[in-house]
Amino acid sequence: KMAFRSEDPPNSRLFILCQKGVSEKDFREKFGEYGKVDDIWIVKDKRTNEDRGIVYIKFGKTSEALLAMEEMNGRCMPGQPKPLKVVVANSKRDGSTRDPREDEKLVRLFVICPKTFTEKDLREEFEKYGDLDHVTVIRDRTSGE
Repeated sequence: KMAFRSEDPPNSRLFILCQKGVSEKDFREKFGEYGKVDDIWIVKDKRTNEDRGIVYIKFGKTSEALLAMEEMNGRCMPGQPKPLKVVVANSKRDGSTRDPREDEKLVRLFVICPKTFTEKDLREEFEKYGDLDHVTVIRDRTSGE
């Protein structure tokens, strides 16, 4: 299996959260509609070898990867009820290393907001885009702002 060269070209590798049990063939067929798929890696649990519901797909061109992301994010794979979450994978200095915690890094946002915003305001603003685990507003210790 070839190692991903994640910088070649930039942003041509997608990170996908999906239902477990979708085959590489199914991903290749569906995502191949948007361009040339260079490689597919279905992340498996090291101990049990079970599919973790995480897939990386490497495209030959950035434009094809971005089109696939645009078209497939929020859509379902054929016969699967759970919608996909498709984003551009984090770039790596060494593209051959695969970080199993990459999914956690992609779902945490740091947002600069008006001082008047509360946790409730931010939650309302961001819940439009999906489920939130928690929202924390960091305030200045001295002024409380």
